[in-house]
Amino acid sequence: MSQFDDAASASSTTSALVSWLEDVTQNKSLATLQLEYKAITSLEPLLPALSKLKNLGELSLSGNSISELPTDLSSLSMLTVLDLTNNPLRDLQSVLSALSTLPSLAVLRIDLSSVADVRRVKHELPFLQVLNGSPTGTDDADESEIAAAESKAASRADAPQSVQEEAASTDFHARRVPERPESNHAEPGHHGITKDALTDVARVYGAIEQISQARIADHDESQFVEDF
Repeated sequence: MSQFDDAASASSTTSALVSWLEDVTQNKSLATLQLEYKAITSLEPLLPALSKLKNLGELSLSGNSISELPTDLSSLSMLTVLDLTNNPLRDLQSVLSALSTLPSLAVLRIDLSSVADVRRVKHELPFLQVLNGSPTGTDDADESEIAAAESKAASRADAPQSVQEEAASTDFHARRVPERPESNHAEPGHHGITKDALTDVARVYGAIEQISQARIADHDESQFVEDF
């Protein structure tokens, strides 16, 4: 199929969708609209029809081919929940600029590739309450989770190559355990007996052996056995 055919097909799909939306807008009380996997390439031609849904509070556009958003979405004045996942959005900054014009937006689902992008969204859209299923907030716990993720990533990056390979081949949380210096504490497998205790036992047995040899030298074997 040529690019012209692709464009014609997309235009036909959009026209059909606009026509369908025009019929849908007759239901003025409609609050939720699912437009998932509808081959939508742009929200611009759909915006006039969507704007007629004055009670539209939740809109899912997941699984389409939307690469950018209209610069002004303020006509969707009641939109509280928006799902933009699985769309090839190109420029995060322009997307955030568009989303900032939604006066009631509180819950957003959008594909983000890094912790830096998460921070950026929270900074640009401070009114958000939930981002990708997690409360945004500004509490210390939220920030500490991000800091912990960054710290863990940095630690893994700085670890020796052999350690990184071992972690990758076992478990995500695998980490290097530093070697412990020798100590007098009991080690697993020794049944609680310390090295010092073993040394003392060996010393006692050595002393007994010396006494036995001395007695054997002074007495005959039968007298030694009787005394012992």
